[in-house]
Amino acid sequence: MKLKTLIPLGVITLVLTGLFLNHHEASQPLVKLPKKIKYVRYAQNVKISDFGVVGDGKTDDTAAIQKLVDESVGVLRFPTGQYRFTKPVVIDLAKVGPTSISGDGTATILMEGEGPAFRFIGTHNGTASPKTIQPA
Repeated sequence: MKLKTLIPLGVITLVLTGLFLNHHEASQPLVKLPKKIKYVRYAQNVKISDFGVVGDGKTDDTAAIQKLVDESVGVLRFPTGQYRFTKPVVIDLAKVGPTSISGDGTATILMEGEGPAFRFIGTHNGTASPKTIQPA
């Protein structure tokens, strides 16, 4: 087929597809943020030490990290250090919104309690699933 024929066919296909889509479903966002969250601050403006995180490998950083999560910072960015946990840090995505974890240099989590260091509850439409993680 010629390009002149394909362009109108593509436009007609798009129009017909739009007519048959359920308007309600099509107008919904892919990811719904919790209503309680006014905004999400991102880690570039947040120092984890401001929340009492020490990172010396001796101090129990569990409560300070949990406080950081509960403040909906969006990104947990750990600078070089050793972070001691005595129980899982719970990240309830329905309460705190999208959250990721990253480290600068050598950040080590020392889990000295039962369970995982981080326990995610909820979903980011599959992005927290090991099957969907892509190498950098």
